[in-house]
Amino acid sequence: MNMRQEISWEKQITYLALGALWITLFLFPIIASADVNISVNESVDDESNPFIIDKFPVIIEKPGDYYLTSSFTSNNTSISIRTSDVSINGMGNSIGGNYSAGAIGIDVGGSPIQLQNITLKNITLQEFDIGINCDLLSDCSISNVSLISNLRAGFQAANSSSFLFTDNEVKKNYNDITGGYGITVTNSHNMIFKDNLVNGNGKSDKSKSGGYFISNSTYCEIINSKISTNPGTGLRATSGSDDLVIKNCEISYNSGNGIISTESDRIEISDNVLEKNKGNNIDISSAIELSLKNNKINSGTIGLSIANTEHLTLSGNSLTNNRIGFDISGSDIRHFIHQVDNTNTINSRALIYLYNEKNKKIGHMNNPGMIVAVNCSDLTISDMVLSKTGAAILLAGCQNTSVEDVSFMDNGIGIRTDFNCKNITLDRLHAERNMVCGYYLSETRQFILQNLYGQENPLGIFLKNSHNGTIQKISMTQMSGVKNRLPSGLTMSNCSDIIVEHSDFSECSYAGLISDSQNIIISNNSFLKNSYAGAVILSGPTELTNNSIALNKESGVIFRAKNSLISGNSIKNNENHGLNMIESKENTISQNIFNNNDNILLTGSNTDNAWNESSKGTPASLEGGNFWGNPDNQGYSDVCVSDSSGYCMDPYIMDEYNIDYRPLSSAYTGYSILQISDINENGKQDLQDVVAFMKKISSGDTNPSYDFSNDGRVNLQDVVALFQLVSQ
Repeated sequence: MNMRQEISWEKQITYLALGALWITLFLFPIIASADVNISVNESVDDESNPFIIDKFPVIIEKPGDYYLTSSFTSNNTSISIRTSDVSINGMGNSIGGNYSAGAIGIDVGGSPIQLQNITLKNITLQEFDIGINCDLLSDCSISNVSLISNLRAGFQAANSSSFLFTDNEVKKNYNDITGGYGITVTNSHNMIFKDNLVNGNGKSDKSKSGGYFISNSTYCEIINSKISTNPGTGLRATSGSDDLVIKNCEISYNSGNGIISTESDRIEISDNVLEKNKGNNIDISSAIELSLKNNKINSGTIGLSIANTEHLTLSGNSLTNNRIGFDISGSDIRHFIHQVDNTNTINSRALIYLYNEKNKKIGHMNNPGMIVAVNCSDLTISDMVLSKTGAAILLAGCQNTSVEDVSFMDNGIGIRTDFNCKNITLDRLHAERNMVCGYYLSETRQFILQNLYGQENPLGIFLKNSHNGTIQKISMTQMSGVKNRLPSGLTMSNCSDIIVEHSDFSECSYAGLISDSQNIIISNNSFLKNSYAGAVILSGPTELTNNSIALNKESGVIFRAKNSLISGNSIKNNENHGLNMIESKENTISQNIFNNNDNILLTGSNTDNAWNESSKGTPASLEGGNFWGNPDNQGYSDVCVSDSSGYCMDPYIMDEYNIDYRPLSSAYTGYSILQISDINENGKQDLQDVVAFMKKISSGDTNPSYDFSNDGRVNLQDVVALFQLVSQ
């Protein structure tokens, strides 16, 4: 060994000694305390050791346990996890994102390979675009995390499975553009959310925002959680979110619906409290196998709304103080065949739900809050007041059923019949302040509606696709609402063979009656003081005969029909037009009394109409024209030269195609009586006119036109004569 080699060897010994000392003094205490500082993409050889996160952003590419020992603020995505088997314990610290666009508090997954076994706990993530984002991830546990004031979502999971999200706080996550959600789950499965507080998420003017959003995700469970005061919806589940469970939750004070689900099957909602959600407390549509049990549903717009749903189980639910308690609708009768027991209540009254029942009587002793009957027959429903529910009585596919002496107040619809109901009688019913209409008949045949009263509904009676019915002795008044929804006393759509008689339609915001139906007889009714028209006839054949049509704002009658008859009507004192004919052909209009500032308006082509009882022959052979008067007694018939029979000598020409060859004159006996017997000028001749005439006589009004007895004097004999006249 030479000297160079000996020196080199001594140096090596010295270096080894110094190295050992460095390890003893510096490295060993660090290892002993288990503190390891990591930076971006730093490799870690020993996966069993815990690591301290003290720099941002961090990309974790090695499995292990990670700790956050202090709070930080970051303008970018703070922590990205790109490997499985990672645990992050925030130790109660927080990370803020300064509302940086696109920034994520903790971003997990996103690679083509699904990650698994991730744990996140004890951390606050706030003011990011998204608090926690998970993609392509399974077997994840998130607990004791606060997600606050993030823009798009507090927590977001996609294409993931087997999550346990428990004991977390998700609040005030929202933005001004889309609204945002507290929690969103898409295309994921087996997700459990338990013991969480989700409040203050979304924007009140954004309908698709709120607490939870679940889309195309199966086997999700929301358990023992509080979902409240979200400016948006409490929980929204959309298409394909099957096998959803919502249990033991409080869902309250949300600005939208409490729970809304569409096109998702096998849903269980049980043992929850839903109250004071500004929308509907529960709104389910297009579901198969829906179970709602033992829920308390209070103080919403609609407590429980079910639409187009099959195989519903309803048991033990209490619906209280909702604007509408329970509403059920569907496009097919199968959407009404459900298992609903007698333990459900609406405002402490029983929800009676009958299927395939016969010979049942339901009265006030049953204390019903709502009655639904499906495929039933020979039912008698009577003597009750029903309020604050969808359709207070709903008959689907029922036969030989009578409903008598029932009042409907503040419901969606008073009574609804549908799906081929037959032989239905409604008698002595009262419907007031219902949101849609008082009486709704669809696909109903052979029905009688009599002695019905309706007031302050948008629609009094709505008939759709219904046939062979009689409507008589009804009164529909003050139907009000937005005019483009045509609030009217009676609306008939695509119906046939209906008789409407001896009824009153008044003070409706649009019209007393609207019909686009066929083979309709409208006779001996009054249409008074409606805001647009007395009657709107849009199809024929229709017979409009012997009606009083007066004091309507636009027109007495708006008429667009063929092969119809308008005869014997008193059409008086309507503000703009007596009769507005639009593209109407082959009709007969005769023996009517027109007394308006403008009696007739012809719009479009109106040809082949007869204004007399016969449209052919010489003028001398034509009988039964119309009286064309004016409130100032200066109308054509008021001033025309008449013949000995009381007809005007000359025809009344409206245009070259519409000519009344034998108009009545003021000398026509039948007209003179009809013209003056309406003493109180309400468009009708009835006992009220006798009372009004008595007052005139008592006050000394002895106008010669009141000589009803034709004895040349006006006295009490004329009161008797008027009484006899109006009693005919």
